[in-house]
Amino acid sequence: MNRDKEINAILQRLKAKTGIKGNIKVRLKPFKKKAASVSLNRKVIYLNSKIIDKLTNEELEYLIAHELLHLKHGIFHTKEFEKELKNLFKEDLQLEILRRFFNNKILGLE
Repeated sequence: MNRDKEINAILQRLKAKTGIKGNIKVRLKPFKKKAASVSLNRKVIYLNSKIIDKLTNEELEYLIAHELLHLKHGIFHTKEFEKELKNLFKEDLQLEILRRFFNNKILGLE
């Protein structure tokens, strides 16, 4: 399934919500043990191509938001980073998404 339009729509919506400007790209890349990463210098969010079709819309939005906030706040999870992420997503949703990742249900590492 090609989710390019959906990914772009989520990216644009989140950029507007977070006040992030500029050209940010999202690329798919196969990872063995992570769901996503970001290049701060290149302003590229990399999503794991092996799991993209397994993600719900909420999970996809969460991953993009998480990496987008790294572009805004830097590589570390600062208080500002965490506060903004909590403003975007209810804490129970964050916990459920993280639980699925940590239980390897999305990454398929069971």
